[in-house]
Amino acid sequence: MANRTIAGTVRKDGTIISGAEFSVEKTNRGEYVVSFRPAFSNVHGGSATQIYEGKDGSTLDNVVLRVLNVNNAIVATGGHKGDLNDRDFTFVFNGS
Repeated sequence: MANRTIAGTVRKDGTIISGAEFSVEKTNRGEYVVSFRPAFSNVHGGSATQIYEGKDGSTLDNVVLRVLNVNNAIVATGGHKGDLNDRDFTFVFNGS
């Protein structure tokens, strides 16, 4: 089976800025479900990064992948105090 990459950028309200083959549901403050369309047969890996424009962004503001499977990823974004907080983010997932 051929490798496939899904990449995108998401606004803090859950709106898709760019990318294809996925949907996003904002399920809670700072929590998003990225669903792969279609699902992967196998997921090889992925990463997500917060987009914090401006010079006030802290390196402690970050993203955590809470779940990564063939159907979706649950992405949590937060502030520098460790709290869940709505943030723009970008991601790349790879699988077959």
